[in-house]
Amino acid sequence: MMLGAIKQSKLGVDMDRETKRKVGSGNVCHSPGKSCVATARCVIKKTYLHTFSFDSDGFEDGEAQCACLHDVKKCSAMLLDDAEKRTLVLSSGNSQLHEVDLERGCVVRQLGMPECVTAITYGAHVPRPEPVYTCLTVKAVFNEDLRMPYRRSTVSKSECVVTWCSPATRKGTLNCHATSSCGHLVTGDSWGVVRLCTAWPSSCCPGGECGLEEMRILLEARTPILDVDVTADGKYALATTRACLFFLRTYDIENGCSYVRRSGKGSSELKPLRLQPTNEQANLLGGTDKLNFTSGKFDRYGVGQEVCITACGGKLICTWDFETVISAMEKGLNACQPHGFWVGKRVREVSAPTAHNVMYLTDDDIRMAPLICRSY
Repeated sequence: MMLGAIKQSKLGVDMDRETKRKVGSGNVCHSPGKSCVATARCVIKKTYLHTFSFDSDGFEDGEAQCACLHDVKKCSAMLLDDAEKRTLVLSSGNSQLHEVDLERGCVVRQLGMPECVTAITYGAHVPRPEPVYTCLTVKAVFNEDLRMPYRRSTVSKSECVVTWCSPATRKGTLNCHATSSCGHLVTGDSWGVVRLCTAWPSSCCPGGECGLEEMRILLEARTPILDVDVTADGKYALATTRACLFFLRTYDIENGCSYVRRSGKGSSELKPLRLQPTNEQANLLGGTDKLNFTSGKFDRYGVGQEVCITACGGKLICTWDFETVISAMEKGLNACQPHGFWVGKRVREVSAPTAHNVMYLTDDDIRMAPLICRSY
């Protein structure tokens, strides 16, 4: 690859000002930084849920709030509500959703799923007063509306959803999903295909049926997609593979239309931009063949435009500033390199919960460090 085909990100992390809170061994997952309030972060450790308060300077002093999850089997994901008073916990052990009251420290509601759910996300990008969540199975996607009475909380009929998703997943299984603020859905599968649905309903359509639209291909990476994300306005998507991330534009500038196929008659080629570490950063892991990204996300704080992209793999965390990435794509470059930093412990998840901080979960603690602009 030509040197001129690569751009360097300017956004880095100030590790000298890192703060951390010890949780203990056995961390499973933490709540993503999507709330507009952004003052609390939940961590699940084995059968307990710990809630830590923070501000722009780091974690606040004092004991963390604790909730017991003894009845929840194999916690695999959770989402905070818009007021950060309740959280929804996914139990992959019995495919149930558990609503936890953080102030009372207990499970207040359990919801059975029509199928085995592997992942959950917000129905419209971020937590809202209307508690609608989008659930993923290996072959289907459906919405769960917690405003509805128990046993009637599923917005979509499962047989209808399976019919909608089966053409898109006939060669593999769905691995991950994300939604825009309008409810547009992005999925990634085990065959390396990223698809976009522009009319995924975030609520019931008239008559109670779902409007089923064509899934359009954004990327065929030919390697499993491990994580996906989409910007609030739905104009850009992010796909994570083991070796790199792909930054994707979902609209066609040349023809002035949105959400078109990546190639085909009447639309220009929307070339993906590779987001990948430098050789020096890869060598910290033992070489490029040792790269093992597990997640990649746009920042999720507030209601403004995205500012950064964060990703983690093993003991390496990478950050890209959003403007640099867009500039690299518009110039037709092949790749954009991040600022990377070595944590020293395996990182499970990473996100940017506020405008100037990055937060990441290791096996036994949760950490936070300021984002800074570096010049090259």
